[in-house]
Amino acid sequence: MEEDKNLSDLQDKSAENIAQKVSPLQAENYPQAQEDTQQISYSSKRTPKLALISLVILILIFFSSILILNFLVKKTKKDKEVIPTPSEKLMPEATNLPSQSITPSQKVTPNPAGEIEKNAGPFTIRVLGIGFNPKEDGKNFAETFFKGSLGDKSPEEIEDLVFENTKKTFKNLSGNLINFEIIRKIHIEESPLYPDGFRYTLETYKKCVGGNPEYEPGFCENKKWQFNSQVVNWIRNNKICEIAKEINADEIWMLSIPYIGIPWENFMIGPSPGFNVNGEYYIVPECSKHYIGINANYSRSTNFLHNYAHRIESTMSYLMSGFKKEDRQKFWLDFVVPNTSKSFCGNAHVPSNTIEEYDYTNKNFAQSSCVDWLNFPNFTGKTENISCDTWGCTDYGWQAYWFSNLPKSPGWVELQSFSGKSFKFSKNWWYYILFPHNTIELRNSLL
Repeated sequence: MEEDKNLSDLQDKSAENIAQKVSPLQAENYPQAQEDTQQISYSSKRTPKLALISLVILILIFFSSILILNFLVKKTKKDKEVIPTPSEKLMPEATNLPSQSITPSQKVTPNPAGEIEKNAGPFTIRVLGIGFNPKEDGKNFAETFFKGSLGDKSPEEIEDLVFENTKKTFKNLSGNLINFEIIRKIHIEESPLYPDGFRYTLETYKKCVGGNPEYEPGFCENKKWQFNSQVVNWIRNNKICEIAKEINADEIWMLSIPYIGIPWENFMIGPSPGFNVNGEYYIVPECSKHYIGINANYSRSTNFLHNYAHRIESTMSYLMSGFKKEDRQKFWLDFVVPNTSKSFCGNAHVPSNTIEEYDYTNKNFAQSSCVDWLNFPNFTGKTENISCDTWGCTDYGWQAYWFSNLPKSPGWVELQSFSGKSFKFSKNWWYYILFPHNTIELRNSLL
């Protein structure tokens, strides 16, 4: 419309200048035309016939100019349609990071209007898998001490089984919204060095395994936390950041030996401060971005989803600590905090039909609000009468059910921070859970 208006203005100005026998375009771009026009005007005083011819010529020139201008305007419009602006480019295998840079690790789809909703999904998450299982003289710790947990499978087969089951579970519970890909799996087989020079051997690790005469859990617990100061060095020595960058990973999945290595069930590493994910964050300059690691162990490999649940709780708690009090209550605490006076959904330890921790096998029925959280933030008050049969009466089943009811609608809602600042919040919580840089950027903006 603006181009049409400009064209109309040019036409009006040209019409006004007919009496002057020259168009502004000719006068500006062709100085000789001004001289020619002056000569024509001078001669017209002497010869009416010449004046008439001059007028006809100028009228022809005027209409020729209009045709040229129309052609240029149409060509400009066509060029704008053919060459999309950066915001119009559809990149089905790309993501808009907080910095608006692009990586191929987060898939997005256009909304019906043709615009990209960067928080809509589906998401493809690239994973670096790690098997941390020290060896000594050809014997590994996992098979030596946890054969009962491994069954008839090798540690490597257990790693593959856990990772594959986790991928399938997320794909199913999210309706194909969340798709994990194990890009690479590495094995770390050296027993790490502690600050005092100690290093676990097959003999000294007997103190950490129940049922052995040497069992001394206090010793192992103490050593576990001593290693916390060595985590950054361990990450560096094993070049975990460099490998993650090389494969463009988004997060890290690890199975390890209890008490040895990173002391947390979840952790974060990155080039700058991150946030607690039910485990510490470590600043590692070699990292190109923030990675969250899930750290399960070979003796309880089915606990992987439970660890992930604590990551979700920690991420959303950290993020919503920046909300104003009323919104934090309405949009988070009402979801996770057990309540005997009204329906709630639950958390990693407490299902909807109980107020007791780890009560995943409770057969009692109760009204759960989980189903209504899929309507976030426009709740309807809908509840569902459920018992543990709803999720199979297992820890793993409850976590999967809880995950499946986390808000995941496309679009944004405007909220207020504790300081009164308005901001846009994703209706799809996985946009923050899966990508810690989105969480860090939003939380920092609320300060």
